[in-house]
Amino acid sequence: VAVDSRALGIAALLTLCMTLAFGIAPVGQVMGRGISGTLRSGGRTLGGGAHRLRRALIVGQVALVTTMLFAAGMLLRSYDYLTTLEPGFEPDGVFTVQLSLDDARFSEADRVRALFDESVARIEELPTVASAAVALTLPYERALNLPYRIPGEDDNRVANAVYVTPDFFETLSIPLRTGRLFEPGDREDAPVVAVVNEAFAEAGFGVGDVVGRGIEMNFGRDGDITVVGVVGNVQQTAGWGGNGQPVWETPTIYLPVAQASAGFLAAIHIWFAPSWVVRAATPGAQIGPEVTRVLLDAAPEMPAARAASLERIMADAFAGQRFEAVFLLTIALFALLLAGVGLYGIVAHEVLERRSEMGLRMALGAKPGQAVWSAGASGLRLSLAGIALGGVFSVAVSGTVRSLVFGVGAFDPVVTVGLILVLAALSVSASFIPAGRLGRLDPAIVLRDA
Repeated sequence: VAVDSRALGIAALLTLCMTLAFGIAPVGQVMGRGISGTLRSGGRTLGGGAHRLRRALIVGQVALVTTMLFAAGMLLRSYDYLTTLEPGFEPDGVFTVQLSLDDARFSEADRVRALFDESVARIEELPTVASAAVALTLPYERALNLPYRIPGEDDNRVANAVYVTPDFFETLSIPLRTGRLFEPGDREDAPVVAVVNEAFAEAGFGVGDVVGRGIEMNFGRDGDITVVGVVGNVQQTAGWGGNGQPVWETPTIYLPVAQASAGFLAAIHIWFAPSWVVRAATPGAQIGPEVTRVLLDAAPEMPAARAASLERIMADAFAGQRFEAVFLLTIALFALLLAGVGLYGIVAHEVLERRSEMGLRMALGAKPGQAVWSAGASGLRLSLAGIALGGVFSVAVSGTVRSLVFGVGAFDPVVTVGLILVLAALSVSASFIPAGRLGRLDPAIVLRDA
Protein backbone atom coordinates (compact mmCIF):
# COMPACT_ATOMS: atom_id res chain seq x y z
CA VAL A 1 0.00 0.00 0.00
CA ALA A 2 1.40 3.36 -1.04
CA VAL A 3 0.23 6.95 -0.79
CA ASP A 4 -1.41 8.00 -4.05
CA SER A 5 0.00 11.39 -5.04
CA ARG A 6 -3.13 12.38 -6.97
CA ALA A 7 -5.44 11.63 -4.05
CA LEU A 8 -3.10 13.46 -1.68
CA GLY A 9 -2.92 16.47 -4.01
CA ILE A 10 -6.70 16.67 -4.37
CA ALA A 11 -7.16 16.41 -0.60
CA ALA A 12 -4.62 19.19 0.01
CA LEU A 13 -6.24 21.41 -2.66
CA LEU A 14 -9.74 20.93 -1.23
CA THR A 15 -8.49 21.66 2.28
CA LEU A 16 -6.75 24.83 1.11
CA CYS A 17 -9.83 26.05 -0.78
CA MET A 18 -12.16 25.46 2.17
CA THR A 19 -9.73 27.10 4.58
CA LEU A 20 -9.45 30.20 2.39
CA ALA A 21 -13.20 30.36 1.80
CA PHE A 22 -14.18 30.17 5.44
CA GLY A 23 -11.24 32.32 6.52
CA ILE A 24 -11.95 35.16 4.10
CA ALA A 25 -15.75 35.16 4.53
CA PRO A 26 -15.74 36.92 7.95
CA VAL A 27 -13.27 39.52 6.64
CA GLY A 28 -15.59 40.23 3.74
CA GLN A 29 -18.49 40.71 6.11
CA VAL A 30 -16.52 43.28 8.14
CA MET A 31 -15.42 45.15 5.02
CA GLY A 32 -18.99 45.20 3.73
CA ARG A 33 -20.24 46.89 6.86
CA GLY A 34 -17.52 49.55 6.83
CA ILE A 35 -15.21 50.65 9.61
CA SER A 36 -17.70 53.13 11.12
CA GLY A 37 -20.43 50.49 11.36
CA THR A 38 -18.07 48.08 13.05
CA LEU A 39 -16.94 50.73 15.56
CA ARG A 40 -20.54 51.72 16.35
CA SER A 41 -21.36 48.08 17.17
CA GLY A 42 -18.47 47.86 19.59
CA GLY A 43 -16.27 45.80 17.29
CA ARG A 44 -17.28 42.49 18.86
CA THR A 45 -19.92 41.04 16.56
CA LEU A 46 -20.65 40.77 12.88
CA GLY A 47 -24.43 41.07 13.03
CA GLY A 48 -27.42 38.75 12.88
CA GLY A 49 -26.72 37.42 9.39
CA ALA A 50 -23.33 36.04 10.41
CA HIS A 51 -24.86 34.52 13.53
CA ARG A 52 -27.49 32.72 11.50
CA LEU A 53 -24.89 31.38 9.06
CA ARG A 54 -22.69 30.06 11.85
CA ARG A 55 -25.64 28.42 13.56
CA ALA A 56 -26.79 26.83 10.29
CA LEU A 57 -23.30 25.42 9.72
CA ILE A 58 -23.21 23.91 13.20
CA VAL A 59 -26.66 22.36 12.76
CA GLY A 60 -25.57 20.85 9.44
CA GLN A 61 -22.33 19.59 10.96
CA VAL A 62 -24.11 17.88 13.85
CA ALA A 63 -26.60 16.37 11.38
CA LEU A 64 -23.81 14.88 9.26
CA VAL A 65 -22.01 13.58 12.35
CA THR A 66 -25.24 11.92 13.48
CA THR A 67 -25.63 10.20 10.11
CA MET A 68 -22.00 9.07 9.96
CA LEU A 69 -22.05 7.71 13.51
CA PHE A 70 -25.28 5.84 12.74
CA ALA A 71 -23.75 4.21 9.65
CA ALA A 72 -20.48 3.42 11.45
CA GLY A 73 -22.37 1.91 14.38
CA MET A 74 -24.40 -0.33 12.08
CA LEU A 75 -21.25 -1.54 10.31
CA LEU A 76 -19.54 -2.25 13.64
CA ARG A 77 -22.55 -4.20 14.88
CA SER A 78 -22.63 -6.17 11.64
CA TYR A 79 -18.92 -6.98 11.95
CA ASP A 80 -19.45 -8.09 15.54
CA TYR A 81 -22.29 -10.36 14.38
CA LEU A 82 -20.13 -11.97 11.70
CA THR A 83 -17.20 -12.61 14.03
CA THR A 84 -19.45 -14.27 16.62
CA LEU A 85 -21.06 -16.73 14.19
CA GLU A 86 -20.75 -20.35 15.29
CA PRO A 87 -18.01 -21.69 12.97
CA GLY A 88 -19.07 -25.33 13.29
CA PHE A 89 -15.54 -26.54 13.99
CA GLU A 90 -12.66 -25.93 16.41
CA PRO A 91 -10.05 -23.61 14.84
CA ASP A 92 -7.74 -23.32 17.84
CA GLY A 93 -4.39 -24.98 17.19
CA VAL A 94 -5.01 -25.64 13.47
CA PHE A 95 -2.32 -24.60 10.97
CA THR A 96 -2.84 -24.58 7.20
CA VAL A 97 -0.53 -24.65 4.19
CA GLN A 98 -1.78 -24.10 0.65
CA LEU A 99 0.00 -25.45 -2.46
CA SER A 100 -0.95 -24.96 -6.08
CA LEU A 101 -1.14 -28.28 -7.96
CA ASP A 102 -1.65 -26.66 -11.36
CA ASP A 103 1.55 -28.36 -12.46
CA ALA A 104 2.38 -30.97 -15.09
CA ARG A 105 3.85 -33.24 -12.43
CA PHE A 106 0.39 -33.60 -10.85
CA SER A 107 -1.73 -33.95 -13.98
CA GLU A 108 -2.50 -37.58 -13.11
CA ALA A 109 -4.84 -38.55 -10.29
CA ASP A 110 -2.42 -41.19 -8.96
CA ARG A 111 0.31 -38.56 -8.49
CA VAL A 112 -2.07 -36.27 -6.62
CA ARG A 113 -3.32 -39.05 -4.34
CA ALA A 114 0.23 -40.24 -3.70
CA LEU A 115 1.27 -36.70 -2.71
CA PHE A 116 -1.64 -36.40 -0.31
CA ASP A 117 -1.12 -39.83 1.28
CA GLU A 118 2.64 -39.46 1.64
CA SER A 119 2.64 -35.89 2.96
CA VAL A 120 -0.20 -36.47 5.44
CA ALA A 121 1.50 -39.61 6.75
CA ARG A 122 4.81 -37.79 7.23
CA ILE A 123 3.16 -34.82 8.90
CA GLU A 124 1.30 -37.07 11.34
CA GLU A 125 4.63 -38.65 12.32
CA LEU A 126 5.73 -35.32 13.83
CA PRO A 127 5.49 -35.45 17.63
CA THR A 128 3.88 -31.99 17.74
CA VAL A 129 1.01 -32.99 15.41
CA ALA A 130 -2.25 -34.64 16.44
CA SER A 131 -3.80 -35.15 13.00
CA ALA A 132 -3.60 -33.86 9.45
CA ALA A 133 -5.69 -33.86 6.28
CA VAL A 134 -6.08 -32.19 2.88
CA ALA A 135 -9.10 -30.32 1.52
CA LEU A 136 -9.82 -28.52 -1.73
CA THR A 137 -11.06 -25.48 0.21
CA LEU A 138 -11.34 -24.57 3.87
CA PRO A 139 -14.21 -23.17 5.91
CA TYR A 140 -14.67 -19.41 5.51
CA GLU A 141 -13.22 -19.68 1.97
CA ARG A 142 -14.89 -19.50 -1.42
CA ALA A 143 -15.68 -23.11 -2.34
CA LEU A 144 -16.24 -24.90 -5.63
CA ASN A 145 -19.89 -24.75 -6.75
CA LEU A 146 -21.27 -27.80 -8.54
CA PRO A 147 -24.75 -28.57 -9.82
CA TYR A 148 -26.43 -31.74 -8.61
CA ARG A 149 -29.75 -33.46 -9.00
CA ILE A 150 -31.80 -35.68 -6.76
CA PRO A 151 -32.82 -38.85 -8.68
CA GLY A 152 -36.42 -38.52 -9.81
CA GLU A 153 -36.30 -34.73 -10.02
CA ASP A 154 -35.86 -32.69 -13.19
CA ASP A 155 -34.38 -29.48 -11.78
CA ASN A 156 -30.73 -29.03 -10.90
CA ARG A 157 -29.61 -27.56 -7.59
CA VAL A 158 -26.30 -25.99 -6.58
CA ALA A 159 -24.07 -26.79 -3.62
CA ASN A 160 -20.52 -26.28 -2.44
CA ALA A 161 -18.34 -29.28 -3.26
CA VAL A 162 -15.13 -30.03 -1.33
CA TYR A 163 -12.88 -33.02 -1.81
CA VAL A 164 -11.11 -34.15 1.37
CA THR A 165 -8.89 -36.89 2.74
CA PRO A 166 -10.34 -39.25 5.39
CA ASP A 167 -9.11 -37.42 8.52
CA PHE A 168 -10.47 -34.00 7.51
CA PHE A 169 -13.48 -34.04 9.85
CA GLU A 170 -11.43 -35.31 12.78
CA THR A 171 -8.74 -32.67 12.24
CA LEU A 172 -11.23 -29.80 12.28
CA SER A 173 -13.48 -31.42 14.92
CA ILE A 174 -16.54 -31.24 12.68
CA PRO A 175 -19.16 -33.40 14.44
CA LEU A 176 -20.72 -36.44 12.79
CA ARG A 177 -24.52 -36.33 13.09
CA THR A 178 -25.46 -39.65 11.53
CA GLY A 179 -23.97 -42.39 9.37
CA ARG A 180 -20.21 -42.69 8.93
CA LEU A 181 -17.23 -40.68 7.73
CA PHE A 182 -14.84 -41.61 4.94
CA GLU A 183 -12.81 -44.77 5.37
CA PRO A 184 -9.60 -46.09 3.75
CA GLY A 185 -11.78 -48.44 1.68
CA ASP A 186 -13.41 -45.53 -0.17
CA ARG A 187 -10.96 -45.79 -3.05
CA GLU A 188 -11.09 -45.45 -6.82
CA ASP A 189 -12.44 -48.97 -7.43
CA ALA A 190 -15.21 -48.69 -4.80
CA PRO A 191 -18.72 -47.18 -5.23
CA VAL A 192 -18.63 -43.39 -5.05
CA VAL A 193 -19.75 -42.06 -1.67
CA ALA A 194 -20.26 -38.64 -0.12
CA VAL A 195 -20.72 -37.00 3.25
CA VAL A 196 -23.07 -34.02 3.32
CA ASN A 197 -23.68 -31.34 5.91
CA GLU A 198 -27.02 -30.71 7.60
CA ALA A 199 -27.80 -27.75 5.34
CA PHE A 200 -27.34 -29.93 2.25
CA ALA A 201 -29.49 -32.71 3.73
CA GLU A 202 -32.30 -30.28 4.53
CA ALA A 203 -32.13 -28.47 1.17
CA GLY A 204 -31.85 -31.64 -0.90
CA PHE A 205 -33.95 -34.18 0.95
CA GLY A 206 -35.97 -32.31 3.55
CA VAL A 207 -36.93 -34.08 6.76
CA GLY A 208 -35.90 -37.70 7.16
CA ASP A 209 -32.89 -39.99 7.10
CA VAL A 210 -30.66 -39.20 4.11
CA VAL A 211 -28.04 -41.91 4.62
CA GLY A 212 -28.18 -44.26 1.68
CA ARG A 213 -29.85 -41.75 -0.64
CA GLY A 214 -28.38 -41.11 -4.08
CA ILE A 215 -27.13 -37.89 -5.70
CA GLU A 216 -26.36 -37.24 -9.36
CA MET A 217 -23.25 -35.04 -9.66
CA ASN A 218 -20.33 -34.81 -12.07
CA PHE A 219 -17.40 -35.98 -10.00
CA GLY A 220 -15.60 -37.58 -12.90
CA ARG A 221 -17.13 -41.00 -12.26
CA ASP A 222 -20.18 -42.69 -13.76
CA GLY A 223 -23.15 -43.59 -11.57
CA ASP A 224 -24.88 -42.01 -8.62
CA ILE A 225 -23.10 -40.84 -5.49
CA THR A 226 -24.38 -42.44 -2.29
CA VAL A 227 -24.64 -40.41 0.91
CA VAL A 228 -22.99 -42.33 3.76
CA GLY A 229 -22.96 -39.68 6.49
CA VAL A 230 -24.17 -36.28 7.66
CA VAL A 231 -21.93 -33.80 9.50
CA GLY A 232 -22.51 -30.45 11.15
CA ASN A 233 -22.61 -27.18 9.23
CA VAL A 234 -19.61 -24.90 8.89
CA GLN A 235 -19.43 -21.29 7.73
CA GLN A 236 -18.40 -20.99 4.09
CA THR A 237 -18.47 -18.54 1.22
CA ALA A 238 -20.43 -19.26 -1.94
CA GLY A 239 -21.17 -17.40 -5.13
CA TRP A 240 -24.90 -17.90 -4.60
CA GLY A 241 -27.49 -17.61 -1.82
CA GLY A 242 -26.86 -16.30 1.68
CA ASN A 243 -28.41 -12.87 0.90
CA GLY A 244 -24.94 -11.50 0.20
CA GLN A 245 -23.57 -12.44 3.63
CA PRO A 246 -19.81 -13.10 3.48
CA VAL A 247 -20.13 -16.53 5.09
CA TRP A 248 -23.12 -18.71 5.91
CA GLU A 249 -24.02 -22.32 6.56
CA THR A 250 -23.85 -23.27 2.91
CA PRO A 251 -25.19 -26.63 1.70
CA THR A 252 -21.99 -28.61 1.16
CA ILE A 253 -21.13 -32.05 -0.15
CA TYR A 254 -17.79 -33.60 0.84
CA LEU A 255 -16.23 -36.10 -1.57
CA PRO A 256 -13.25 -38.44 -1.04
CA VAL A 257 -10.34 -37.26 -3.16
CA ALA A 258 -9.35 -40.91 -3.63
CA GLN A 259 -12.41 -41.35 -5.87
CA ALA A 260 -11.89 -38.26 -8.03
CA SER A 261 -10.95 -38.74 -11.68
CA ALA A 262 -7.84 -37.25 -13.26
CA GLY A 263 -9.90 -34.98 -15.50
CA PHE A 264 -11.84 -33.60 -12.56
CA LEU A 265 -8.71 -32.88 -10.53
CA ALA A 266 -6.87 -31.28 -13.46
CA ALA A 267 -9.84 -29.00 -14.19
CA ILE A 268 -10.42 -27.72 -10.66
CA HIS A 269 -6.73 -27.34 -9.83
CA ILE A 270 -6.56 -24.60 -12.45
CA TRP A 271 -8.81 -22.50 -10.22
CA PHE A 272 -8.35 -23.92 -6.72
CA ALA A 273 -5.26 -24.73 -4.67
CA PRO A 274 -5.77 -27.42 -2.00
CA SER A 275 -4.84 -26.81 1.63
CA TRP A 276 -3.22 -29.07 4.18
CA VAL A 277 -4.84 -28.69 7.60
CA VAL A 278 -2.83 -29.77 10.63
CA ARG A 279 -3.93 -29.81 14.25
CA ALA A 280 -1.21 -29.36 16.85
CA ALA A 281 -0.94 -31.93 19.63
CA THR A 282 -0.94 -29.10 22.18
CA PRO A 283 -2.68 -25.73 21.66
CA GLY A 284 -0.23 -22.95 20.95
CA ALA A 285 2.51 -25.22 19.60
CA GLN A 286 4.49 -23.69 16.72
CA ILE A 287 4.13 -26.40 14.07
CA GLY A 288 4.30 -24.16 10.99
CA PRO A 289 8.01 -24.53 10.14
CA GLU A 290 7.99 -28.32 10.55
CA VAL A 291 4.83 -28.79 8.45
CA THR A 292 6.12 -26.52 5.70
CA ARG A 293 9.45 -28.36 5.61
CA VAL A 294 7.70 -31.73 5.19
CA LEU A 295 5.60 -30.38 2.32
CA LEU A 296 8.61 -28.91 0.56
CA ASP A 297 10.34 -32.28 0.81
CA ALA A 298 7.25 -34.04 -0.59
CA ALA A 299 6.74 -31.51 -3.41
CA PRO A 300 10.13 -29.96 -4.27
CA GLU A 301 10.24 -26.62 -6.07
CA MET A 302 6.62 -25.88 -5.11
CA PRO A 303 6.73 -23.13 -2.47
CA ALA A 304 3.74 -22.65 -0.24
CA ALA A 305 1.21 -20.19 -1.65
CA ARG A 306 -0.03 -19.51 1.88
CA ALA A 307 0.92 -20.66 5.35
CA ALA A 308 -1.35 -19.39 8.10
CA SER A 309 -3.40 -20.41 11.08
CA LEU A 310 -7.05 -21.20 10.50
CA GLU A 311 -8.00 -18.38 12.85
CA ARG A 312 -6.23 -15.91 10.56
CA ILE A 313 -8.11 -17.27 7.54
CA MET A 314 -11.35 -16.75 9.44
CA ALA A 315 -10.37 -13.16 10.22
CA ASP A 316 -9.37 -12.48 6.60
CA ALA A 317 -12.86 -13.53 5.47
CA PHE A 318 -14.18 -10.30 7.03
CA ALA A 319 -11.35 -7.98 6.01
CA GLY A 320 -13.66 -5.89 3.83
CA GLN A 321 -16.29 -5.47 6.53
CA ARG A 322 -13.63 -4.66 9.12
CA PHE A 323 -12.07 -1.99 6.89
CA GLU A 324 -15.44 -0.37 6.11
CA ALA A 325 -16.42 -0.20 9.78
CA VAL A 326 -13.08 1.10 11.08
CA PHE A 327 -12.65 3.61 8.25
CA LEU A 328 -16.11 5.13 8.62
CA LEU A 329 -15.85 5.17 12.42
CA THR A 330 -12.50 6.99 12.20
CA ILE A 331 -13.95 9.62 9.86
CA ALA A 332 -17.04 9.96 12.06
CA LEU A 333 -14.92 10.51 15.18
CA PHE A 334 -12.91 13.24 13.44
CA ALA A 335 -16.19 14.86 12.35
CA LEU A 336 -17.49 14.53 15.91
CA LEU A 337 -14.41 16.35 17.20
CA LEU A 338 -14.88 19.14 14.65
CA ALA A 339 -18.56 19.48 15.51
CA GLY A 340 -17.68 19.71 19.21
CA VAL A 341 -15.09 22.41 18.52
CA GLY A 342 -17.55 24.35 16.37
CA LEU A 343 -20.33 24.16 18.93
CA TYR A 344 -17.91 25.17 21.67
CA GLY A 345 -16.86 28.18 19.59
CA ILE A 346 -20.46 29.29 19.00
CA VAL A 347 -21.31 29.17 22.71
CA ALA A 348 -18.01 30.77 23.72
CA HIS A 349 -18.63 33.63 21.29
CA GLU A 350 -22.13 34.11 22.70
CA VAL A 351 -20.71 34.16 26.23
CA LEU A 352 -18.33 36.91 25.16
CA GLU A 353 -21.15 38.91 23.56
CA ARG A 354 -23.47 38.57 26.56
CA ARG A 355 -20.87 39.16 29.23
CA SER A 356 -22.05 42.67 30.02
CA GLU A 357 -25.71 41.67 29.87
CA MET A 358 -25.22 38.76 32.26
CA GLY A 359 -23.11 40.89 34.60
CA LEU A 360 -25.92 43.42 34.83
CA ARG A 361 -28.52 40.71 35.45
CA MET A 362 -26.43 39.18 38.20
CA ALA A 363 -25.95 42.63 39.76
CA LEU A 364 -29.75 42.93 39.83
CA GLY A 365 -30.13 39.61 41.61
CA ALA A 366 -30.03 36.90 38.95
CA LYS A 367 -28.36 33.68 40.06
CA PRO A 368 -25.14 32.47 38.32
CA GLY A 369 -26.82 29.18 37.42
CA GLN A 370 -29.49 31.04 35.45
CA ALA A 371 -26.83 32.84 33.44
CA VAL A 372 -25.00 29.57 32.71
CA TRP A 373 -28.21 27.83 31.65
CA SER A 374 -29.26 30.75 29.45
CA ALA A 375 -26.00 30.62 27.48
CA GLY A 376 -25.65 26.82 27.42
CA ALA A 377 -29.25 26.27 26.31
CA SER A 378 -28.53 27.97 22.99
CA GLY A 379 -25.89 25.36 22.22
CA LEU A 380 -28.27 22.58 23.23
CA ARG A 381 -30.93 23.90 20.88
CA LEU A 382 -28.47 23.87 18.00
CA SER A 383 -27.44 20.31 18.86
CA LEU A 384 -31.02 19.08 19.10
CA ALA A 385 -31.82 20.64 15.74
CA GLY A 386 -28.78 18.97 14.20
CA ILE A 387 -29.60 15.60 15.79
CA ALA A 388 -33.19 15.79 14.52
CA LEU A 389 -31.98 16.60 11.01
CA GLY A 390 -29.38 13.84 11.27
CA GLY A 391 -32.14 11.41 12.24
CA VAL A 392 -33.93 12.25 9.01
CA PHE A 393 -30.70 11.71 7.06
CA SER A 394 -30.14 8.39 8.84
CA VAL A 395 -33.58 7.17 7.83
CA ALA A 396 -32.82 8.23 4.26
CA VAL A 397 -29.54 6.27 4.11
CA SER A 398 -30.76 3.28 6.13
CA GLY A 399 -31.65 1.42 2.92
CA THR A 400 -28.08 1.72 1.65
CA VAL A 401 -26.64 0.76 5.03
CA ARG A 402 -28.91 -2.29 5.20
CA SER A 403 -27.28 -3.67 2.05
CA LEU A 404 -23.90 -3.63 3.83
CA VAL A 405 -24.87 -5.07 7.22
CA PHE A 406 -25.91 -8.54 8.32
CA GLY A 407 -27.70 -9.82 11.40
CA VAL A 408 -28.63 -6.31 12.58
CA GLY A 409 -32.03 -4.64 12.52
CA ALA A 410 -32.74 -1.44 10.58
CA PHE A 411 -32.44 0.60 13.78
CA ASP A 412 -30.45 -1.52 16.18
CA PRO A 413 -31.15 -0.56 19.83
CA VAL A 414 -27.47 -0.75 20.77
CA VAL A 415 -26.54 1.65 17.96
CA THR A 416 -29.45 3.96 18.79
CA VAL A 417 -28.70 4.13 22.52
CA GLY A 418 -24.96 4.53 21.91
CA LEU A 419 -25.60 7.31 19.38
CA ILE A 420 -27.85 9.17 21.84
CA LEU A 421 -25.29 8.92 24.63
CA VAL A 422 -22.38 10.10 22.46
CA LEU A 423 -24.29 13.04 21.03
CA ALA A 424 -25.68 13.97 24.43
CA ALA A 425 -22.18 14.03 25.88
CA LEU A 426 -21.00 16.15 22.95
CA SER A 427 -23.88 18.62 23.28
CA VAL A 428 -23.68 19.05 27.04
CA SER A 429 -19.90 19.38 27.25
CA ALA A 430 -19.50 21.69 24.23
CA SER A 431 -22.37 23.90 25.42
CA PHE A 432 -21.88 24.17 29.17
CA ILE A 433 -18.08 24.17 29.49
CA PRO A 434 -17.79 27.63 27.86
CA ALA A 435 -21.08 28.75 29.46
CA GLY A 436 -19.63 27.93 32.87
CA ARG A 437 -17.50 31.06 32.63
CA LEU A 438 -20.59 33.17 33.28
CA GLY A 439 -21.03 31.51 36.65
CA ARG A 440 -17.65 32.86 37.73
CA LEU A 441 -18.30 36.47 36.69
CA ASP A 442 -17.85 39.28 39.21
CA PRO A 443 -20.69 41.75 38.41
CA ALA A 444 -18.73 44.70 39.80
CA ILE A 445 -15.78 44.10 37.51
CA VAL A 446 -18.03 43.53 34.48
CA LEU A 447 -19.96 46.77 35.06
CA ARG A 448 -16.76 48.71 35.62
CA ASP A 449 -15.23 47.39 32.37
CA ALA A 450 -18.42 48.17 30.48
